[in-house]
Amino acid sequence: SASDRTAAKIGKDGSQVFLVGNANAVLRNLTVQNGQSNGGAGAAAAGGNIRLNAGVVTNCVISGGHFDTKDRVGANLYVTGGTVVDCLIDGSTGYRNTMGHGVYMTGGSVVRCRIVNQIAGYDTGAHSLGVGAYVKGGIIENCLIAGNTSGIGALYMDGGKALNCTIAGNSARATGKCIGVNVSNSGASVVNCVIYGNSDNSALANFGTSNLNRFFYCGSSVTNASCATWTVLTDADFVSVVNGNWRQKRNSQLVNRGTLDPAYFPEGVSPYDLSGNIRVEQRAIDLGCWEVFSSVGSLIIVR
Repeated sequence: SASDRTAAKIGKDGSQVFLVGNANAVLRNLTVQNGQSNGGAGAAAAGGNIRLNAGVVTNCVISGGHFDTKDRVGANLYVTGGTVVDCLIDGSTGYRNTMGHGVYMTGGSVVRCRIVNQIAGYDTGAHSLGVGAYVKGGIIENCLIAGNTSGIGALYMDGGKALNCTIAGNSARATGKCIGVNVSNSGASVVNCVIYGNSDNSALANFGTSNLNRFFYCGSSVTNASCATWTVLTDADFVSVVNGNWRQKRNSQLVNRGTLDPAYFPEGVSPYDLSGNIRVEQRAIDLGCWEVFSSVGSLIIVR
């Protein structure tokens, strides 16, 4: 295992900082920064700061990853297996035609992470995909994906499952593109997620036009007619849209609107929200990456 260190590689001819491939390996309490992804999907050099094939990455700050050229994936993280949990994935930059600046994953799990400040590369007709996270397999859960500058999809679902994530306040490099969540694969699913305040907050900006029946128990500013369990949200449901505080208020429509049905909510997911609070109260779960306890306790006086 490695912990309590700062690891950095800097320079135009940089390379991957960590390759983690043992099920017993743990990276803990590290700042990993300025790695460079030199490979496309499946390539050994893919994954700028960390390539995780097995093991655990926990309580780390992973930042400043970048690509050496176009057609690369995973500037900060490339995940094929193992677990990334309780990490801040902050700030990557990229070329056009790149994927998964924050995270590119084909398996494993990304849990209770903040994926913020990724900046997509852009050129006319050539857009980056999944600037926050590009999911081809595995599960991303209880994560905040916010404040990213997207090409197509701050969260791009080409497979796998997104569960109880908040995708909010992401902006665009181009007009007329899906900025929030784009589902390109009919085998992917988006469950109990909040998709709000992305670019101009239209349907196109928040969740695109493809595979709309792969959203289950989600919420946004406009309706998704293909999802019978959709919740229409407003600014009043959040603590402060203006300040980018995407937590729900106690009386928010996000409260208890999610599902725990095993058909959508698999076993083995985290019992805690992004802040480490217990996720389920009274057999109900909120939408998004935070949980609010809605019940009020009773005061009993014994004389």
